[in-house]
Amino acid sequence: MRGIDDDFVMAFLEAQGPLLQYIQSIVPRLKDAEDVLQETAITLWEKRADYSPERGSFIAWGRGIARLKALEFMRKNRPQAIFSEVISIKLDELAIASTEDDSQRERQIDALQCCIERLSKSEQVTLDKHYRQKKSISEIAAEHGKGLSTVYERLQKIRSRLSRCIQRNMEPGVNPL
Repeated sequence: MRGIDDDFVMAFLEAQGPLLQYIQSIVPRLKDAEDVLQETAITLWEKRADYSPERGSFIAWGRGIARLKALEFMRKNRPQAIFSEVISIKLDELAIASTEDDSQRERQIDALQCCIERLSKSEQVTLDKHYRQKKSISEIAAEHGKGLSTVYERLQKIRSRLSRCIQRNMEPGVNPL
């Protein structure tokens, strides 16, 4: 018979990849994101008795804790990189919603793709370098001869525009295509 600890370990192993990806959306460097994931895992373990599947998915619960750990890390180590709480909350809402309903998630993905296409070519390149190619902010800044704060601000503005665009496209009756 499996106990709460076994269930926790299985749920965490399934959620580990998505949690790391989520953390990387806040903490740009992979090494730092992995450290935040470890802190998140410790907190999740300590609070494992508080988790109840009836209140939501394990990933949604984990993302809530991961968000707090990631923002705490960024405040301590990279205060200039914190984007507004409003944007962060919107990203959380989208992330949690995506775990609840596959059709909703597909609409969000469609909306995101549509919104990315509306960005300028240089904004698309910046996103691609950071999220697909996994380049750090400092690497992108060095490639373009820009300061770190300039690249952080640029990514913040792009995220903000994407968040607003996705939110508009997710309104009832709107088809992002």
